[in-house]
Amino acid sequence: MRPLAVVIMAAGKGTRMKSDAAKVLHEICGKPLIYFPVRLAVQMRAHEIVVVVGHQADAVTAAVRAEFPRARLEFATQKTQEGTAHAVLQARPALAGFAGDVLILSGDVPLLPLETLRAMRRRHAQAHAALTAMGAVLDDATPYGRWVRGADGRLLRVVEQKDASEEEKKIREMNAGVYLADADFLWRALARIDKNNAQREMYLTDAIAKTNELAGVVADYLMTQPQLALGVNSRVDLAETARTIRLALAEEAMSGGVTIVDPQTTYLDVEARVGADTVIEPGVSLLGKTRVGRGCRVGQGARLENVQVGDGAIVGPYVVISDTRVRAGEDLW
Repeated sequence: MRPLAVVIMAAGKGTRMKSDAAKVLHEICGKPLIYFPVRLAVQMRAHEIVVVVGHQADAVTAAVRAEFPRARLEFATQKTQEGTAHAVLQARPALAGFAGDVLILSGDVPLLPLETLRAMRRRHAQAHAALTAMGAVLDDATPYGRWVRGADGRLLRVVEQKDASEEEKKIREMNAGVYLADADFLWRALARIDKNNAQREMYLTDAIAKTNELAGVVADYLMTQPQLALGVNSRVDLAETARTIRLALAEEAMSGGVTIVDPQTTYLDVEARVGADTVIEPGVSLLGKTRVGRGCRVGQGARLENVQVGDGAIVGPYVVISDTRVRAGEDLW
């Protein structure tokens, strides 16, 4: 595989969150939204990782560095909000001299699976593509950009909802906003993008049409689970996404031998760990870096934050503790 760089767009404010905090700083299961795409970049062993910041740049930068203190990270600043293509262009100086493929992710898409990105990368290599775009088929693709194909089925361009004709709005193939592009083609394509659209912004989606103009091969990768590519744009999205991640964490724990009586009401943070043969009763919250040993029982409604629980210990119902240890075999009521 060719060398890989990852650019993560995290400059927006996120006005629909109705918050003073930047959108990517809102937390899910103990981690800010920006944690999830940066983790993907690290897991893919990218040669370069560039996070494009803007709104509350210092706070976003600090949050990323705190989560990944040993990762090799660069930060680029988008000082004026002129669109997604403009945001990616801010990463170009940090990638000067890089020869390989550039993966572009959004900072507000926490559910994207690692294997999906790996499969997209294989598709990109097999197609000898200059640019590969990720998409999905939806019954109703509103409000997302739509893939417009030629008579031969080739992906020609993306039309945004606000710029789409009535016929184009009927297209079911949506653009997921994830791209993999040859670095040289990417910068050449982005240099051709203008603001001739309803939003008066530089759309990153226009890179597809511009790559075609440059006679580069454009490939497409269709996801089988489109909901995993959707971004968090509101408090409702935040809650729904958190629920999805919590259930996934609970299923992972159960597959490792943990009994979770009611996964729907069990709150596990990303870094919480539970040993086999432990029973977690309904309404339990295991937060932060809590570690629960083997053969334990955590009673209904208990809340543990950054707690170390030894093997065989029992934590009674509705116990609230933090930053402490429960000895092996101890009963805490």
